[in-house]
Amino acid sequence: MRDIWAFGSEYRSLLASGLLMTVGIVLLRLAMPWPLRGYIELFMPGESERGAFVLRNLPDWGDRIIWLSVLFVIIAVGIGIFEYFQRVALKKYAAYTVHAMRESCVRSVLEDPSVTEKTKVADIISRMIGDSARIKVEISGILVHVSQNVMLYLGICIVFFFISVKMALFFLAAGLCATLIGYLMAVPVAANVLKNLDVDLRKIRLEVEKLVQSGPEMVTMEKLPQTPRAKKVIEYA
Repeated sequence: MRDIWAFGSEYRSLLASGLLMTVGIVLLRLAMPWPLRGYIELFMPGESERGAFVLRNLPDWGDRIIWLSVLFVIIAVGIGIFEYFQRVALKKYAAYTVHAMRESCVRSVLEDPSVTEKTKVADIISRMIGDSARIKVEISGILVHVSQNVMLYLGICIVFFFISVKMALFFLAAGLCATLIGYLMAVPVAANVLKNLDVDLRKIRLEVEKLVQSGPEMVTMEKLPQTPRAKKVIEYA
């Protein structure tokens, strides 16, 4: 994670933009139930314990059904727009960050005196392109889904605090327990898989650090010359 953060230093504005869009998505999702509550208050007036809260806040002129429908459509469209810009920003951040990492690795391989055979160099670079493409997809997916779910979870906790402190504390504790259980169950599985494959995490980390080296210095160096076809291959990888 430190390496990813270092190589993505130039593109943190995209990350900030994506997280800001995520806040908009969460706020609109938290507002989504209110039009539905308005329908319940309208068609089942005796079901709400606190009275017609939503209907009281609607404008007096016009049909209430139309107001609730318009509000629901605005929220739904807003979620779609915010999510579109969120995904674009976070995917750009992941793509640019991985491209910087990939360029640093390729430069290290080309400058390594121990790698002399052209076929070996080509094989290493092709593997880097394939592996970095998978890393890019995983980073963008993690950023999109984790940021949304974490912020939505915190937003629901805040809403529950205004409704009932006990309910909020129970929801918060249940979410933390579920996260802890998932983490404790996932780590041994991943470790056993790597162990069965005879993979040494320490050696892998040392080799990656040897290839990648430090982030900012490598990113700011002059870029490698690329043909138009090579640029397209790297962009679409």
